[in-house]
Amino acid sequence: MSRLQVVAFLLVALLDTSHALAQSSQKTWRLGVLTTGSAGRAFESFRSQTFPQLAKQGFVEGKNLVVDIRTGTQEELPGLARELVGTGPDAVIAVSVWAIRAVQQASRSIPIIASFTGEDPVAAGFAASLARPAGQVTGIVMLAPELSAKRLQVLHDAIPMAKRMAVLARSPELDRPSIAETEKAAERSGLDLMKFYAPTPAKYAPAFTAMSEAGVEALAIESAPEFATNAAVLASLALQSHLPTVCEWDWMARDGCLLGYGPDMDELRRRTADYVVQIFHGASPGNLPMEQPTHFKFAINLQTAKDLRLTIPPAMLARADEVIE
Repeated sequence: MSRLQVVAFLLVALLDTSHALAQSSQKTWRLGVLTTGSAGRAFESFRSQTFPQLAKQGFVEGKNLVVDIRTGTQEELPGLARELVGTGPDAVIAVSVWAIRAVQQASRSIPIIASFTGEDPVAAGFAASLARPAGQVTGIVMLAPELSAKRLQVLHDAIPMAKRMAVLARSPELDRPSIAETEKAAERSGLDLMKFYAPTPAKYAPAFTAMSEAGVEALAIESAPEFATNAAVLASLALQSHLPTVCEWDWMARDGCLLGYGPDMDELRRRTADYVVQIFHGASPGNLPMEQPTHFKFAINLQTAKDLRLTIPPAMLARADEVIE
């Protein structure tokens, strides 16, 4: 090949590369989100944390990014997932184990970013290991059962005189791992733990009535998107029943729970964006290690404590990231 031919070949290759890059930069990316609970609450956290993080890395909603959020009950998720897959997303953020399963049933090829799964993804069959998932699912792992046990201990530290505790879950089937860990934590602390179930908001009031009749002294509300969505309702019912509560997220204390303890949601939502960017750049979800939370937030609502006529130990107030007056 002559020097002139070499130059011509390199020019053609350069033009082809430039054209491919231009096409990539002009592409409109489609991101799906599937979640249970309130669309407003889910959209708020993605809007304030995930989407700005995506924009910083060149994926701007309304410019080269289309976001489609679908939300419904657990029973509605399979149908919503099929609708979402039908739009041809480049990736789907699935909020909860049920959302992940629904997307997998609808497509075995679309990358799925868990944000978050509270179940062990290896035991659930989503991943071969956290370090190398080797499938279509990656993302954030909450490991809710361990956190449920920790919350019961936090509640006991705040209300040490309470011995008859309750746990509120959706159902024995849905929340079996978390309930099991909460029971172990209660046994270690010498607490009498009673279990109550409320799969829908219509069941909340009867559950609290049953707690009052059973003489429950404090309540741990299990980790669940539905409970987070209805935090203010649950907090109000707990106050009416004179029950101190510990809830899943720090912001649930702002909604009226006595205590809120859990991972830093803002940080996790930003990390979700980083997963999306890597997948948009061509990474396989099976090669992206799944992450667990590294930072946690603890909030105490002193107004709720006052309404319940409780005094929070000074040592706990000193530990809190936020004290709500």
